[in-house]
Amino acid sequence: MQRILCVGINVEMLAIRCAVLEASGYAAEFTTLANVQDILQRWKFDLVILPTMLSEKEKKHIRTVVPSETQALVLDRLVFPRELLRLVAEAFAE
Repeated sequence: MQRILCVGINVEMLAIRCAVLEASGYAAEFTTLANVQDILQRWKFDLVILPTMLSEKEKKHIRTVVPSETQALVLDRLVFPRELLRLVAEAFAE
C-alpha cells in the first residue's frame, strides 16, 4: 500500500484530504509544518503532498527535508477530491 503524507496548516482540511485518499486505498497521514521534519525522519512515505496555501519559503524548506526516494506533489491551487486522486495517480505513474 502506498503511503502518503499530507502537509499543511488547516488540520480539518488535512483530515478530509487523508480520508479521501484512504477511501481510495492509500495509507494517508497528515502533519503540520511544525512536525514535518520529525515525521519524515521517523517514517517512510512514497509521496508528500504540499498545499497551495504554504509560502514558497515553506515549500522549499519541506522539499529539502523530503528524502530523495520520496516524491513531492506540490499543489498549485485548491483541488477537489476527484482531481486530487487524479494528481496522486499521475504522481505514482511517473
